[in-house]
Amino acid sequence: MISFFRVRTSYKYFFLFLLFVGLRLPGLVYDQPWLIPEWKAVLLGQQMYAGFALYSEIWDDTAPLSALVYWGMYALFGETQLAYQLVASGLVLVQALMLNEILRGRQVFLDLTLVPALLFVVLMSVFPDMFVLSPPLLANTFLLIVIRYLFLHIAERRRYSAVFEIGAYTGLAALFYLAAGVFLLVPLLAFLSFTSTKPLEYLLMVFAFLFPLGVAFLVFFLSNHEYDFYLNFLASVASLRTEFYLPWYYLLLMLGFPLGLCLLTVFQFGTYRLYTNYQNRCQNLMGLWLLAGAGSLLFASEVSMFSLIPMLSAVVFMLSHFFLMMKAALLARRLIYVFIAGSNLFGLWDNV
Repeated sequence: MISFFRVRTSYKYFFLFLLFVGLRLPGLVYDQPWLIPEWKAVLLGQQMYAGFALYSEIWDDTAPLSALVYWGMYALFGETQLAYQLVASGLVLVQALMLNEILRGRQVFLDLTLVPALLFVVLMSVFPDMFVLSPPLLANTFLLIVIRYLFLHIAERRRYSAVFEIGAYTGLAALFYLAAGVFLLVPLLAFLSFTSTKPLEYLLMVFAFLFPLGVAFLVFFLSNHEYDFYLNFLASVASLRTEFYLPWYYLLLMLGFPLGLCLLTVFQFGTYRLYTNYQNRCQNLMGLWLLAGAGSLLFASEVSMFSLIPMLSAVVFMLSHFFLMMKAALLARRLIYVFIAGSNLFGLWDNV
């Protein structure tokens, strides 16, 4: 399978779509019980559709843009679980293609490949709550755009500065999922390490990040609910109350195999001599992204498998390098089959 998706051609997108449907179809066809995050999204949308004001009359810490999406979903589809799952599934497929095109367009790999999209689809199909229309899933779309501009800034730092776009899209992601604001530390640390970004550009990045949050605050200020917005949303990042839908050791167990491969990939980077300086910087950047994804869990009010979605881009980046660097094609094929089978067995266990 790795050899098939190793080279990107147009017709292989169709087979990627078939694989995605095959992985997702069982969960859509058979009746699945409502997960707690799904019910929360429906109830929040229902209350907002009934005219109750977010934060002042509905005491909840869901980000405002995510709440707006839930309001729209309830207005269009009511309590139809399949509609929420189809929208989430479509978003997963779009993000897989976005990530693949970002990595291809910025020449991060030595090959023009579909392996990143393949791995993203497989990882997102492991657990049922990965397909919940959750705030991390919604925010991840904008975080992928941030990754694109990060690579662009590193590659074109003397001709083009992307600091404003990086800050603005990170701020938009935070309006879907507040813990996504942690990812602003990635460009700050990365640019300090291996770019000549000027101090004024760092200030511009922080301003661009705060601007969407300021606009949201202004909206609630005009309706005299600014304190409710601060108390229920902004201050929630400092709350010690975290709701765990899964125990922490279960999360580590579920991600043990891909994270183990990520560690092997890091060791392989030092022995692989074909990468350019730009590609080495991209690898360091995604290492920081992985750490930021783990750090974002400390500021999340709800922790489940969907909380790991923002860091999956870095996991996919590492795993793609791992499989593409393997010289033994037979071993690579066997490992990817074991990876897919193991991931789906974990998913079946999670359903039991």
